[in-house]
Amino acid sequence: MIESLRHSYDLVTQFYRDGFIAAVAVAIAGGLVGLRLGLRRLPLAGLAAPKLAALGLAAAFILFAEGEADLPGELPRILCSAGTVILGMAAIAALGRGRASTAAFAGLLFVAAGAGASLLAAIAPQREVSEYLAAEGRLLTVSAADRNVVVGASGAVALVMLFFRRAFDAAAFDPDFARVIGRPARRLFLAEIVVTSLFAALTVPRIGAPAVLAVLFIPPALIQPTAPSLGSAPWLVVLASILGILGSFHLAIALDLPPDAALVLGVLGASLLVAATSRLVGTRR
Repeated sequence: MIESLRHSYDLVTQFYRDGFIAAVAVAIAGGLVGLRLGLRRLPLAGLAAPKLAALGLAAAFILFAEGEADLPGELPRILCSAGTVILGMAAIAALGRGRASTAAFAGLLFVAAGAGASLLAAIAPQREVSEYLAAEGRLLTVSAADRNVVVGASGAVALVMLFFRRAFDAAAFDPDFARVIGRPARRLFLAEIVVTSLFAALTVPRIGAPAVLAVLFIPPALIQPTAPSLGSAPWLVVLASILGILGSFHLAIALDLPPDAALVLGVLGASLLVAATSRLVGTRR
């Protein structure tokens, strides 16, 4: 066991270091964003956001590239990805009224965005490139430049979620009280949508929609109901996310699993472990 862990460590540090650092950063920020969506009673919006970002990315290849050798620039990719996520998240919040209809509408967008991204990738001039960027990602082959973008975006998102946590909580649980104390609920909700959209737009093209989807949805969904308190939930989600990334890279190397499948298994296993431990500790108290 020790030898296997050492072998995984050596391979990660030599060949997959940039991807590993990017995955850890996305896991931390993604868990916090997903937890925020859960407190807003929009947890399934975390499912739709990465697919919407992939749809916008595929659209960028249609709108801003003229031939097979022409690739859209970084800014059009970000604008298209962020724009589709903002529109989708706003539609989920506006049209999905009530838990059942919200979940159904988020699921509809998840399916539609995934199908739309595949369709646009198939008809884009650069078919292979757009399919690769829109659907697959590059979890184990992240470049140093992409790592820096992912780490910077994830760090900024995590700081916003933690620094404004009390304001976001007040707006989510009691919008009227939030207005009374000078915290406009509608603007805070819009800020959360924009932060979520930019996070998805900057990370999905670099590490792939499946990886972002896993960290947005799995840790918050399993840990939020079992956390001893609202204040402890973000830290438990971050712990599960980090443990999940560590475990997933080891699984991918030791068992030769596909990286996205290993990431889902690792994050799921770590989240179940942290959730069970937090429930056990809370019961004993």
